[in-house]
Amino acid sequence: MRVLLAYNKFAGGFRPKLLNALQMQLAKRGHLVFSVGTRDKEFSEELSRCDHVCVLGGDGTLRDSINLARSFNVSPSFSILPLGTINLVAREREYEKNAEIMATRIASLADPVSHYTAKMNDDAFVACLSIGPDSYSVARVTQKSKDKWGRLAYLFAFVQQLMDWKRMELSVKIDGETVRAEAIYVLKSKYFAGPWSLCRQADITLPQFSVILLPKARRRDFIRLIASAIISPRFQSAKWTQLTCNDLHISALTGTPVQADGDIAGTLPMRVQIAPEPLRFTS
Repeated sequence: MRVLLAYNKFAGGFRPKLLNALQMQLAKRGHLVFSVGTRDKEFSEELSRCDHVCVLGGDGTLRDSINLARSFNVSPSFSILPLGTINLVAREREYEKNAEIMATRIASLADPVSHYTAKMNDDAFVACLSIGPDSYSVARVTQKSKDKWGRLAYLFAFVQQLMDWKRMELSVKIDGETVRAEAIYVLKSKYFAGPWSLCRQADITLPQFSVILLPKARRRDFIRLIASAIISPRFQSAKWTQLTCNDLHISALTGTPVQADGDIAGTLPMRVQIAPEPLRFTS
């Protein structure tokens, strides 16, 4: 099997020793292995002809690799050695930072697991999308701060956001009905921002996503949302709208940032829908 190790040397936990160890373990098992940085000019060519992509990075690196694969109309299988800042999909698949275990799992592709991603306009997202106070907060996070502080960079950005709170009115069209809200969370993964969960029913293996709409997104509403994820779902408000769907359209003021998988991935307006074909991940 032709295996591409797609690494992001800017990922928060990137370790060249792990890259070398995984390459050695896969070669020992008889695979043809190539390692290329996702920002290298050779990346596109190698991705277009590989059978399997092991992403050494986080959800953002995985998302970029999926987008590129779809642009070439190729469908390799995927796995992740979790070296990013948050690593939500790796949590779902229970991938570890262990080269030998990962090589064994890549060899087990006889029984792959389907993962339905979502699309925001024409680009994929793999775990979560949000628009509201937290997307403005993520917009404050720089690559330099992520490199220096890791997950804490998001906390520092949120503290800044608390002092300069922004609210907006979103128009969300679902199944022909328009709903007004000040914040929206579109969830493929049951995990959000780490080991916590906004919706335990979210399922990456199903062709749908879970949606949470907050009619008001004041500071106290957002703190309540975080408490519902970190402490208990009992902090959820009956005023929030929660549903599942596979297609919606979101609009607001032009330029409103959209957070996807821990990065700013676009601005409104935006159509969000389930990708028609699932990805294959190592079991």
